Amino acid sequence: MTEADVFESPVDPTMPIGTRVNIGEAFTGVVRPLDWTAVGIPCDRGIRQLMRDLGMMKNDPPGSWAMRLHRGRAYINLSWAHWQLDGRLPGARPSDLALGLSQDRDMQVTRPPRPSSAERIIKAPFVVRAVAHVVRAIRRSDRWLEEARAEWAALSLDGAKDSDLVDELRRLRKDLESANAEHSRTSLGSSAVFALLCRTLEKVGSPADDSVLTHLMSNVGRVESAAPTIELRKLAAEVRSRAANVIPKVQEQSPRHAVTILRQGAPEFADRFDAIVARYGYRSGTEFMVTAPSWREDPGPLVVSLYGMLSHGEARDANDGTPSRDIHVALADIPAWVRPLARTLWAWARAGVRAREATKALMIIRVDAIRKCVREAARRLATAGHVDDERDVSLLTVDELEAALLGKPVDLRRIVADRKAAVKTLENEPNPPLFIDGAEPLDWQLGDNDQREIQGIGVSAGVVEGRVCVAKGLDDLVDLEDGQIIVAPYTDAGWTPYFAIAEGIVIETGGLMSHCAVVARELGVPAVVNARDVLDRVKSGDWLRLDGSTGAVEILRREGPEHVHPSR
Repeated sequence: MTEADVFESPVDPTMPIGTRVNIGEAFTGVVRPLDWTAVGIPCDRGIRQLMRDLGMMKNDPPGSWAMRLHRGRAYINLSWAHWQLDGRLPGARPSDLALGLSQDRDMQVTRPPRPSSAERIIKAPFVVRAVAHVVRAIRRSDRWLEEARAEWAALSLDGAKDSDLVDELRRLRKDLESANAEHSRTSLGSSAVFALLCRTLEKVGSPADDSVLTHLMSNVGRVESAAPTIELRKLAAEVRSRAANVIPKVQEQSPRHAVTILRQGAPEFADRFDAIVARYGYRSGTEFMVTAPSWREDPGPLVVSLYGMLSHGEARDANDGTPSRDIHVALADIPAWVRPLARTLWAWARAGVRAREATKALMIIRVDAIRKCVREAARRLATAGHVDDERDVSLLTVDELEAALLGKPVDLRRIVADRKAAVKTLENEPNPPLFIDGAEPLDWQLGDNDQREIQGIGVSAGVVEGRVCVAKGLDDLVDLEDGQIIVAPYTDAGWTPYFAIAEGIVIETGGLMSHCAVVARELGVPAVVNARDVLDRVKSGDWLRLDGSTGAVEILRREGPEHVHPSR
C-alpha cells in the first residue's frame, strides 16, 4: 500500500460504483490505516474466496477489491457485488441487492456483460462447488464459533517476544481472512435461498409482501448477534423475581453503577453479568475497528442496558426459534405439490441467517484477538519511545507496525504527524455521498416522501410511538431512555444491548436481511430500515410512530431543539 492509498484506494474503471450503505456500520468515519490494513484488507481477501469458488477469479490482486476507501471512508464496490450476483449463483439477482441498498430494483450499475450460455456451462462445476461450500459453512458454523471462542479466551501474550507478536498478528489476519470467506458464503447462500423462496411463492400465485416475509424470517432462534442481549434480559428477569430489593438502589444511581450496586446487594447476579462479559466480550460498538474498545475492555453498553432493564419494568419476550402461526398459515396457502419445496427453502433460509450471524461472530472474535495484539504492540512501542501515545499506532499500517516491532528503520513519528494532519483535514470535510462513480457523487432518486411521512422497509412487526433519540454513533446512546425510538444511519451487532430498552428502531440504510433487521426480529423490537433521509427530517426529542410491518414512519410532532424544517 502506497502513501497515496492510505486514505484513497485506486479505482478499477470497469467497476467504478461504490456505496457506503451497510459498510458504514463496520468502518465508521475516517478509517484509520491500522483498521483498514489489519482488518479491512484481510476481510476483502476473504470475500475474494467466494469469487474463486465461482471460478470468477484466478489471481489475487494487491490491495482491496470488494471494498475501497474514498476520502478516508469505506465503500463497498457495488459494481463488483452486482457482477457477483448477476446470474452466477442460483436465486441471486442484482435487483435484490439494489432493493436492499436503495429501495430501487432498477438501480443501474455499470458491470461486465452477463455470461453467455457456453460460459454458464463451463462455470457450472464451479457453481456446484460454491453451493457445496455454502452448505458446509451453514452446517459447521456453530462448531467453528465455539472453537474460535475457546481459542480467543485462551490467548495470552505474556512473555511473547516482539517477533512472536508479529507472527501472531500474521496468523490472526489469515484466520480473519478464512472467517470472512465463510461469512461471505453464508451471507450469499442465505440471501440466495431466501430469494428462491420468494420467487417460488410468486410463481405459484402467492407473492409475499414485506410483512409476510418478515413473519417468515422471524423467530429464527440461536442468533449469535442477539444472544448477549437475550442473556441480559434473563438476568434482569431473575433479579426482579429474586432480588427485587436491590432495584430501588440501582435506580438511585447512574446507569454506570448498576453492576456495582448488584455486586454489593446481590453478588451472585453480578457474577452472572461477569460471565456474560467473559463470553461475549469480544464484541464492540464498532466491531471491525481494532482501534475501538471491545466489551471486555469497556462493558459500559452492557451495564447501561442492564440498568434500563432493571429500571423500567418487564422486558419484551425474546424469540425462542419456535415458528409462529403466521408462518404456517403463509406456507399453507400455497399448492400442496410445491409446499415441501417451500418449507425446505424456508428452513434453509432460516438456518442460513443463523449461520451468517455465527460466522460474523467468528470474524469479530478474530478481530478482537488482533485487537489484543495491537494493544500489546502499542504499549511496547510507546514504552520504547517510538511513539508519544499508544493511540498513535492507529495511524500506522499493519506492515509499518510489524516492521517497527522487528527493529527495522521506520520513522514512526513523521508518519504519525503526517497522517494526523490528513485525518484532521478529512474529518473537517463534508461527509462524502452514499453512492459514488469513481470519485464523483451519484444521486439516485429514492422517491418523494411527504415531509411528515417516510416510507422504509418494515423488518420487525409492531406499531409503536415514542420520542426520538438520534444516534449517529454509539456514544449518542449512552443517555438513551426507556421508551425512546432509536433513529440512526446504521447499526451494528455491538449496538444491540441498547435495542432492549428502545421502543423501536428506524435506520436509514439496510434491508430485510441486514444485521439490524435480524436482531430486531429476534428481540421483538419493532423496526424499519431503509428510511431514507430520516436523519435530515427528525431530531432528538421529536415524536414518531413507526409500523414495523408496513415500513411507514410518521412524524407526529416536532419537539427537537434547533429543528430545521424541510419546508423552510
